[in-house]
Amino acid sequence: MDRRIFSLCRMLTLLSSFWAFEAGAVAYSLPAATFGACTGSWNATTNTCSNKVVFQHGDTLTVATSLTLRANAGFELNGNNNLGVGGAAVSLVSTYGDITAGTGSRVNGSLTSGSGAIELTGTHIEGSVKGDGIGRITDSSIAGDTTFKNGLTAVRSVFFGAVTVTNGTANFTDSRVMGKVEVRNVLTAQGSEFGSTVTATNGSISLSGGSVAGRVTTNCCTVTTNQTNLEQGITAHSGISITGGVIAGDFVMTTNNNISLTGVTMTSGSIEAFNIRVSDSDLGSADTPVSLTATGNRLDILNGSTVYGSVVVDNRWGKLTIDSPSAVYGSCLAESTPGSNNNVNGECGAGAPPAVDHYELSFSTPQFSCQPIPVRIRACLDSACSATVAVTSTLSLTPADRWLGGGTVAFADTDTATAYLKRIPGTLQLGLVGEPYRCSNGDCGLQILESGFDVRIPEVIAGASTSVEIQAMKLINGNDACVADQSFAGKEDGVLFWSRYDLPTSGTLPVWINNEPIGGSEGAATLIRLRFDNQATSSIGVRYDDAGAMQLHMRFLGSSEEEGLDMRGSEPFVSRPFGFCIQADGAGCSGADCPLFAPNDDVVRAGDPFDLHIMPVAFMEGESLCTNLNARHTPNFTGTLLLRALVQEPVTGVNGPLEKETYQHPRGGIYSLEDQRLHEVGSFKIEVRSEGYLGSAPFGSVGDVIGRFAPAYLKAELNIPSLQAGCSAGSAGFSYQDQLIEFAVPPELTITGMSRNKSPTRNYDRGDYWKLGDQLVPALEFVAGQTQDASRLSVGLFKGTSDADHDGSRTYRMEESVLYARPVGGPHPDNDAAFAPQLLLTMAVDELTDRDSTCHGEAGCVGLESASFGFSNPTDEIRLGRLRIGSAHGSDLSVLSLPVTAEYFDGQGYRRNELDSCTRFDPAVADAFEPSAPGGTVPVLSYPEANKDSGSGEYRLKAGYGAYLLSAPGVSGSQTIRFNNLPNWLKHDWDGTPGLDSPSGLATFGIYKGNDKIIFRREIIGR
Repeated sequence: MDRRIFSLCRMLTLLSSFWAFEAGAVAYSLPAATFGACTGSWNATTNTCSNKVVFQHGDTLTVATSLTLRANAGFELNGNNNLGVGGAAVSLVSTYGDITAGTGSRVNGSLTSGSGAIELTGTHIEGSVKGDGIGRITDSSIAGDTTFKNGLTAVRSVFFGAVTVTNGTANFTDSRVMGKVEVRNVLTAQGSEFGSTVTATNGSISLSGGSVAGRVTTNCCTVTTNQTNLEQGITAHSGISITGGVIAGDFVMTTNNNISLTGVTMTSGSIEAFNIRVSDSDLGSADTPVSLTATGNRLDILNGSTVYGSVVVDNRWGKLTIDSPSAVYGSCLAESTPGSNNNVNGECGAGAPPAVDHYELSFSTPQFSCQPIPVRIRACLDSACSATVAVTSTLSLTPADRWLGGGTVAFADTDTATAYLKRIPGTLQLGLVGEPYRCSNGDCGLQILESGFDVRIPEVIAGASTSVEIQAMKLINGNDACVADQSFAGKEDGVLFWSRYDLPTSGTLPVWINNEPIGGSEGAATLIRLRFDNQATSSIGVRYDDAGAMQLHMRFLGSSEEEGLDMRGSEPFVSRPFGFCIQADGAGCSGADCPLFAPNDDVVRAGDPFDLHIMPVAFMEGESLCTNLNARHTPNFTGTLLLRALVQEPVTGVNGPLEKETYQHPRGGIYSLEDQRLHEVGSFKIEVRSEGYLGSAPFGSVGDVIGRFAPAYLKAELNIPSLQAGCSAGSAGFSYQDQLIEFAVPPELTITGMSRNKSPTRNYDRGDYWKLGDQLVPALEFVAGQTQDASRLSVGLFKGTSDADHDGSRTYRMEESVLYARPVGGPHPDNDAAFAPQLLLTMAVDELTDRDSTCHGEAGCVGLESASFGFSNPTDEIRLGRLRIGSAHGSDLSVLSLPVTAEYFDGQGYRRNELDSCTRFDPAVADAFEPSAPGGTVPVLSYPEANKDSGSGEYRLKAGYGAYLLSAPGVSGSQTIRFNNLPNWLKHDWDGTPGLDSPSGLATFGIYKGNDKIIFRREIIGR
């Protein structure tokens, strides 16, 4: 029985057994003046308890009319509590406390918690459940809608209405939801069924097993499913990954992200994404084609996949790949440029799938059964039926009136179907109408006996003894009834047993009955004595140490008074392996600092090949899966196996994508899956699963830890940073040497751990698995052709930012500025003429190498010295500047103006910097006025109104020019004006001594023009 169905049945059994009244329990009723379950004060008017309401085990509550019971501190139901059952409804409302209910409780009404948690175990709620806290629902059922604010965990529970989580996550395990599900953040589910839509408005969705009848939607993130049946498709934002399961509907990416399908059967619908990858999957059918459209770079159909319908790469630079085992039956359109970009080795646009050679009908004869008799039918590709093919067709069986289902059997895109014969005694000649067929017994004759042994064999696991019931039965009343043959009741008789290989048709190991090996044919049958009870039933222990489809036969030949009695029985069974031994060539470990995975002493990183050895094994008491392999392997096992890499560390990590997620295990026992690749960081356990070996239930095993895996390499990506000129004038701008040049767009260096297949390793940025430092030291260089001195460039550090996206990357941001230092000892014509910088930001190889020696670039550390990223502002120059204050002379009765000029070096000398309308030249400092005669006044220093900034009131240069104004003193004399607050980038070596000086100018009053015949007057600047 399905585990979920069993859990549901068990839960409903508990809920339907409510509950004989227990000794010592209290039967409460409301309304009432007092209420003993209230642990505080009781308000009978409002039915409100000031503290908590506690129902002891078995307590009940009935109400005369429907009412609301309130408790400030919450409710506690300790088990087997019946509230409002069988009468009027009672709803529980908690102001701030928790609501808990133990096993066997039932509430005919709703639950509401203002801020506390709601925890239900083995409880049935007839109404709705609503809480502003978290919900924990186990082995319970809720008839109405369920709403929680801060999260929900549901285990083996049933929700008959909608489920909403407004601001938290939700997890469902072996549960069922009939209504729609809407969760604010992450939604996960294991083995759960959803009868309507499933939505995560701001989180990812991860589903394992189970099914979804409605559409699956996330508005922001990824959807990942594993063995989940989907009926209405998926809409996702950041990626879709589907492994196994039967799917239908439209699968759509809302952004330029990817869809991956592995081991999937798609019955109808469409797929549209930036990139699409299909592996080991069957999409569509001849009657129901599907469409695949990739709008980006790649559409891959790999590993024996089959697609019925259209396959389109809607991008002239995209690439279509169909490997040689795969085929597309329909239309293919690849608009890549050039066309040779495609890699179509398989069939594309083929007209028909591989043809069926014949159908094989497999059964045993003669046989007796109280049940319809199964006949297995396989679609064979060759005469030996060594290979089969999945088909979608309906076959007509003969003789039609002897088959259940009207004499037809349908194949639903499978290679095997089972039809059932009515249990009418006689000899039949089986066959198909209009199709080539063969039978496992050669002549297709099947004899159904009137009496015999009815054998009921449950699941058989190789190496384990299985208890099998055998009952002597006979058909009576025109075959309407099958009853025990009382001639065997209470007797002990010898019965002949033998077995036959069915699939494969040969083997080396015998079947054991009651710890005794039996023969492999009727002629070599083994006699085993059985004791039958008063219902003609006996029990035997069946053991088969190999895998495969077998037939167990038995026969009783009467003697003495039973002379002539010939009783037969047969039953097919499938023996499946107990599990799989899964081994790699190297030891594994868990933890962020444990050694890297190194089979054969060669470090294997994410995406590097390694060998994985897989052996199906039989059960052996007290032994682990990988011991005594020579004695317990099952050489006859063959089948399609699914592989997953289950993350062990980091604990919050994602499973590791495997290069080979499915393969066909050949007969012979151990198989080495060579060149397996795991594209993720961390430590993992490999899970190997069979999803339907010869009709058996899914089974699998998980191996020991392998890893730790580190990235294959680091990818460094720089955004497009830009410099912000220190001063801008219209469309042009400049910065001075020695002036900090701010970033308009700061550099952001994104480092991503990468697998060898160029995909990100999403676990790399989780906690201690990030192995790069918190700071990175870059350097700046000039591009080739610029003659400036790169040693004068300086730049800040890259500092890591917190990144919780778990996408395998981390961003380093540079907030500090760029500086080009001014020369020592005067300007150089080549280095210090105005220039537009074109820069390279470089990172030494050591800076981009993490503690696991993982290097930047696909080539790893081979031949790499540095990584360079270019950026420039070609319209914004860097200029070597100075501020010059001129001297002035004139009448002591007039205002003197001392010119202030920003200058820059043009390669030959200094000239006015007409772009400078930014430099502030106030407040200046006036030295003491030195009059040459008594009287007069001290000149007053001021600034031209034309240079005044209207916003700040500061005085700034205009087109590189300004002035200091001194009022007339009325007496001759001189005064020096200095600008001491000048930034370093405008200072200059004015006096010829080492160091930079602030400029000064001399104003001289009382000097007139003088004689026109004076040819030359010398003025000492800056004195």
